[in-house]
Amino acid sequence: MTTIWTMGLEESPMRRMREGLKPAEFRLNKEKWRDIQTGNTIEFQLRDDQNETIVLDRLSVSVLEVVRRPTFRELLEYVYANGWGEQDRLLENQLASLERRYSEEERSKYPGVVGFHVNPMPQ
Repeated sequence: MTTIWTMGLEESPMRRMREGLKPAEFRLNKEKWRDIQTGNTIEFQLRDDQNETIVLDRLSVSVLEVVRRPTFRELLEYVYANGWGEQDRLLENQLASLERRYSEEERSKYPGVVGFHVNPMPQ
């Protein structure tokens, strides 16, 4: 039986993932993500800004690989070296984006970061 996980995702990253331009998702290594494994399914949900209970869009992906590293830089270096980085984005640009998204204080609360190499499932 495949385990299905649910994660929020904004509109632009969801569109890029659906189009095959974003083959990975990166998160802080929070406890709620620590049991996700290769072969699991993640359902990304775009939620309404005014009412979080309303789901505007969904995208299911299969998890091809899960990688944990101490920092986003180390994670992205692995990801790009193994061919599943965003080909139209430079590693440094993606790193800057992740560091804006997660403050240094927030990053220090968790034991590292996690990357999910994913493949969109037929809809």
